[in-house]
Amino acid sequence: EILENLIYDEAAGDLRYRDIRYFLIRPETFCELQKRVEAALGREAAAEVFVQGGMTGGVLSGQAYKEKLGLSDAEAFAFMARMGALIGWGKITLRELDLEGKRLVVEVENSAFVAGYGPSDVPVCHTLRGVFHGLATALFGRPVVSQETLCAAKGDSHCRIEIHEEL
Repeated sequence: EILENLIYDEAAGDLRYRDIRYFLIRPETFCELQKRVEAALGREAAAEVFVQGGMTGGVLSGQAYKEKLGLSDAEAFAFMARMGALIGWGKITLRELDLEGKRLVVEVENSAFVAGYGPSDVPVCHTLRGVFHGLATALFGRPVVSQETLCAAKGDSHCRIEIHEEL
């Protein structure tokens, strides 16, 4: 359904899903940018930059998909996981979604961010974490904190992002 509704306007060089613009980029291109920002700012500051960027997309997507598709909060989380997988970010699975307790756990196999970044001694899926952080902020209606507790770039079997209400 998602791929069938992507619309490419050749004359404008524009790719959209439900009137929301997207663009394709190689993981290596994106991750080289991430590495250069890390070199310039340091790893922690760079991670925050990419989380914040992802948050913008997560907030906007969560709001747009609820409005345009009429999704419930739970459906919006599931939709974003499917959308992420269909646009090549990896196999994204919602492991836990507790709307009342304001908790979300997302696992990713075959992360495009890991594939583009390569081996690392720290997690590297900052933008993906940011997208789900932003989505959770928008749908929970409260500030949240997020952490990538497992990352395949570090040698873990998969990536795991844990999000909960800010206490």
